[in-house]
Amino acid sequence: MSALKSLFGPSREEIWRQLAREVDGQVLDGSIFRPLAVQVRTDDWIITLDTLSDPNSGATYTRLRAPYFNPERFRFQIYRATFFSDLGKAFGMQDIEVGHPRFDRDFVIKGNEPGRVQRLFDNERIRRLIDAQPRIHVTVKAHEGMLSKFPAGMDELHFQASGTIKDLDRLRQLFDLFAEVLQQICHEGKAYEDDIRIHMWRLRAPGGQIRDRHLLWEGNEPRRDAAAALGRLGDPRPAPRSPPCSGTRTPCSSHGRSKHSPESGTRGRSAPSSAGSATPRRPTTDGPSANTGPTRCGSWAKGHWSTP
Repeated sequence: MSALKSLFGPSREEIWRQLAREVDGQVLDGSIFRPLAVQVRTDDWIITLDTLSDPNSGATYTRLRAPYFNPERFRFQIYRATFFSDLGKAFGMQDIEVGHPRFDRDFVIKGNEPGRVQRLFDNERIRRLIDAQPRIHVTVKAHEGMLSKFPAGMDELHFQASGTIKDLDRLRQLFDLFAEVLQQICHEGKAYEDDIRIHMWRLRAPGGQIRDRHLLWEGNEPRRDAAAALGRLGDPRPAPRSPPCSGTRTPCSSHGRSKHSPESGTRGRSAPSSAGSATPRRPTTDGPSANTGPTRCGSWAKGHWSTP
């Protein structure tokens, strides 16, 4: 075993477990039908790292994905420019220059709202994290139609690269990138503790859960947190009730439940009341947590991230 390790280096499982420790994430052990995964929660979102196999070619891909509320249907994608970059055009999207010459030269950027795409890539940290990736293809993956597992208004930030990524720094930077992009496109890069408009927007997001191999989205906790924040801020507008969990494609067991399953939020703790404090819970080390408090994403500081 030591000879093989010296020849091929640490295994994917070893590296991904180390990654989970460094980002305060959780390792979800694999099985025949479900590959090993690492999950981290930042603010309202769950970021999932796993692998995907092509049943036809047998090729393996590394992917990151994070469902998020996208009622405006803002779409973009970015990938490194190659000789073949201009051979295909994405339907409903146009090539966009974002006003940073070297970045515009090195990457193909497409989107359906040029102004919003330019604001996204005006973020210097996002550009730096993308530039650090030797191979990258990040896109907003639409989830629409009767067969979708996603409720209305939900899409997915998606990264996929061929092969199994075992570069620890690269994986850490990908999590950083997803956190920064989600914060930018959902909250315009703002800290939202006292932003009534953003809390009202959070309340519009669907409740319930999205599952595909793993829990990918849990909408009830962010809505409760937003309602508590509005109560703290004294907003006079009524907070809408959570829609029935059956509104999502994968309903949860009950609304306002006092106990959560190991993958669905807090473990054995009472669900927070909408009149409770908006103070974020610190992440735990003995199991999943639901740290949905108003924190600024983009760093791996202790207490910033929590496992779903």
